Amino acid sequence: MAVTCGILGANTGKPQCDVPIGAIKYLLLSRGATFTAGQLVDSASIQAALLAKMLLAKTDAQKIYLFPYANEAANNTGDPNVATLSDGFEKTLTDPLKKYTLTYAEMGKAQNAAACQFNGWTDKIYFIDRNNRFCYISVIDGTGKGFSTGNLFTTSPGPGSSTEVNVTKTNITFSNPDEFKTSPLGLIDLAFNPADLVNIEDMQVVEKDAAAVNVVTVGLIGRFTNQDAYAAYKTALNNIARWSVINETTGASMTLTSVATDDPHAGWDITIDTTQFTALASGTKYSVNIKDPATLHAAGVDGIEGIKLTYTKP
Repeated sequence: MAVTCGILGANTGKPQCDVPIGAIKYLLLSRGATFTAGQLVDSASIQAALLAKMLLAKTDAQKIYLFPYANEAANNTGDPNVATLSDGFEKTLTDPLKKYTLTYAEMGKAQNAAACQFNGWTDKIYFIDRNNRFCYISVIDGTGKGFSTGNLFTTSPGPGSSTEVNVTKTNITFSNPDEFKTSPLGLIDLAFNPADLVNIEDMQVVEKDAAAVNVVTVGLIGRFTNQDAYAAYKTALNNIARWSVINETTGASMTLTSVATDDPHAGWDITIDTTQFTALASGTKYSVNIKDPATLHAAGVDGIEGIKLTYTKP
């Protein structure tokens, strides 16, 4: 009887483009963002792709969230799981999972609170290492995908110590050792500072004065700061094209006829088309929000994504 043996091992020559991976400097999280071969050509192409994905709305699975610069990265990966018989025979059973702790020295309370919203994350992660290289899993067709995550946990904000720097820590566990052991890794040298990418803060749309028929007066406050943003964005958002009103029943956009600044209430007066508003049935819900980050970015308004405010027509 013939016995077929599998081919074991691999040639161990050093490829021309083989480089070590540095310590993690930035984490980039996504529900399912992938990159095309054209987006992975060089620094300029990946910079444009990262920016486009960071400007997507939070509802888009392709959106990327950039964690801030990590001052330190500690490798907490354990030893392989080894079983031992009484005579001393040992056999390695499983690979250890890759585990790291990132330390942030300049993450404030609000940004720390935002990072905590990702605790329990089990989707995809990309990272940028200390050599300023964007790291991803290289697929045979030239595309790129993120690494699988088993656990992500960021410590909550709190008072510091009089003898130590008050820091925030993020623990990350990669869930699949084979992604590092057998999957080809892609590395792109970045010619830009990742901190210069447009990172985004959540802004809650709030009511500043009681609605008057088809006119609403709304403002913006930071989700984790309660800081009023009217002064900062007063002029930038004083434009019909920067606001959106949605019929929550049909999902259709409603027409706006004017937007005006309202200094006494520190907000914007938004007028909805009278005919459309009159046609809404009593009890219909409609929401007010700023436009998505990509639309705002194209208009020169950066750094914010709105959380909608919902009204009910009397």
